[in-house]
Amino acid sequence: MNIIEKLENYFNSGSTDKQNKRRLGGLLIAITAILLVVSIVALSIGGVVAAIGGIVDAVKKPDEDPNAGINSHLAEVTVSDVQLAAAGNKLVFTNDEVTLTEADYTKLQRPNRPVATDGETKLYGCESADNFALQNEAFNAFNAMVTEFYNKEKLTNLWIKVAYNVTGGNTSYYANALAVKLDYVTDSETYTTASTYGVEDYEWIYEHAHEYGFVRVSNVDGEQNILRYVGLAAAKYIESKQSKNNDTFYGLDSFLAEIKATTPDNTMKISSVKKALGEKGTTAFYIYYLPATSEVAYRLPNNKYTYTVSGADDGGYIVTYRKADN
Repeated sequence: MNIIEKLENYFNSGSTDKQNKRRLGGLLIAITAILLVVSIVALSIGGVVAAIGGIVDAVKKPDEDPNAGINSHLAEVTVSDVQLAAAGNKLVFTNDEVTLTEADYTKLQRPNRPVATDGETKLYGCESADNFALQNEAFNAFNAMVTEFYNKEKLTNLWIKVAYNVTGGNTSYYANALAVKLDYVTDSETYTTASTYGVEDYEWIYEHAHEYGFVRVSNVDGEQNILRYVGLAAAKYIESKQSKNNDTFYGLDSFLAEIKATTPDNTMKISSVKKALGEKGTTAFYIYYLPATSEVAYRLPNNKYTYTVSGADDGGYIVTYRKADN
């Protein structure tokens, strides 16, 4: 008698009640056995996947951590390499005049300004619509900011009182086409204007300027309404320091003094920076200082990182980098 016949006799013998109990017990045993086999197979597959993952991780290059040390993400370069990178970046941290060509800036003239929802009304006016200009990056960020300001407040009487003049004669904050002095029109017939700073209708601009890379340059009367483009990373840091201590003005000068204490091995990390110009998400920036003359080697990020080199007010260099988008 084979095993199948023995099982049939076992399940079919005895009273009906005994047969039902035997059959139920057999069914439970069968289900348990099936579940056990499935579990063993799943564990085996998981082990194989984990083993393959371990092999892949061992082979591929680990992700670089900007704080892991200079050898993992910075490459030694010559001072001429640093100077070349700085020369190609016009967004400098200094008020010294830089050489700009027409390709470097956009004029703040009517065709270039965003319009209100009526499709005709410009969102800001200019004291000199023919000659005022901003560097292209700053111009795009400024237009994005005032467009969002209009969406929030529905005001169209912003007035750029002073900006970089393409005909020359630029000094101080306006020397490199990164700053604007913001007034608003109080009388549309005579174009009388007044400072936007401290006026409730324009608070949004000063609260959100850093999200577009702009900061106030001074807390001196008559200069409080001057916004200067410094880029997202520096603007975010300056704003965070200012918001923690409203009694003391923290501006670009304060930032430069602090940044000069950093090195390639001890960077300033600025995270959760909102990207301007309609981009979503956050990123993390790392900033460090390279002196004009240094006994240590110059280092710049390798090609896995996007970076800029900007001129500082003492002839040194400020490097700002983040991991490349890919």
